Amino acid sequence: MQTNGNSRLSWLRRFGVTRWLTGFASYVWSWIAPWMPSMSMLSQAGDSDGSTTAAASGARFAARFEQLYGDVHPQFVLGSYEQACARARADFRLLVIYLHSERHPLADRFCRDVLAQPQLARWLDDNCTVWAASILESDAWALSSAMACSGFPFGAVAFCANALGGVTVVERIEGPAALASADARLRAAVETHTPLLLQHRLDAEDRARDRALRDEQDAEYRRALADDQEREHNLRMAAAQEQAERDRRRDEQRQAERRLEELGLRRQQLRARLAPEPATGTTGSTALVIRLIDGSRLQRRFMASETIQAVRDFIDACGYEGPEPPERYELLSNYPRRTFSDGRQTLADAGLLPTAQLFIQETLTDDELQQQQQ
Repeated sequence: MQTNGNSRLSWLRRFGVTRWLTGFASYVWSWIAPWMPSMSMLSQAGDSDGSTTAAASGARFAARFEQLYGDVHPQFVLGSYEQACARARADFRLLVIYLHSERHPLADRFCRDVLAQPQLARWLDDNCTVWAASILESDAWALSSAMACSGFPFGAVAFCANALGGVTVVERIEGPAALASADARLRAAVETHTPLLLQHRLDAEDRARDRALRDEQDAEYRRALADDQEREHNLRMAAAQEQAERDRRRDEQRQAERRLEELGLRRQQLRARLAPEPATGTTGSTALVIRLIDGSRLQRRFMASETIQAVRDFIDACGYEGPEPPERYELLSNYPRRTFSDGRQTLADAGLLPTAQLFIQETLTDDELQQQQQ
């Protein structure tokens, strides 16, 4: 009998220890299970091809939320955690984060009783930026580790208005207490940190105004500099044009002076080459009257033995005192109409005895003839 009693006591002891171990294991599993995703859940969280890109983690959660709880919910950021931080920073809002664990028994109640409540959803849309994702997503899993998440449901309020891109968690809502206190704690966190956000917005606006003012001043300086450079360029161009005009006039004057000098020298040579004018009544002489192009007249006596070239030399030497005598001309008589172009012909052979009246007619130069033909 004693042996049977001892056996029964030993069995009961072993059975109690086993139940205690089983209960402890169940308790531990209830905390570990939310962090251990199954293959089927990974397939639901990923894309159609099985990938789990962080860029669409928010969109996948929003689609799953609407499938299970309807379309009443805050406006989730349909992107990654980094994109949500960037939007909150740009809008000067607090970022509300919700990390969802499908295996936790309270996750369903939190989504249905907190996130799907119309009043809280509207308030969050008016005051915050909201991002939610499953911890099966890579960025959500990394964020849960970085925030040392120790229980679910898990939410946090983060301050992202940092010029250096940092994020400061100002409120944590986790564990079973999140169901009852989430609404009040979210509102309190926003009310507490809104003045700081407002100050950040004002500071950013001041910086933006200063930057716009500097940009405007820089643009005005560049415009003024460009105007000054253009004005200086125009002045240099005008000065260069004036100098070029002065140089042109000086060159023309020098050329005219050289032509006058050359013409004077040639006239001297022609006068020196002319035979002395015979006296009035000299036998074998002839008196010529020559009308110039400008209407003026020349008169001179020549010996009948002198040539037509001597008459031309006389015209070139004495006929024009100005700087621009005709370069080419013909010597003609009216009655009868004749042209005297052979410079070697004597006046006697030309029939210009004892007197004759001649006139000159300007002809085109070679350059003028070429231009006329063109």
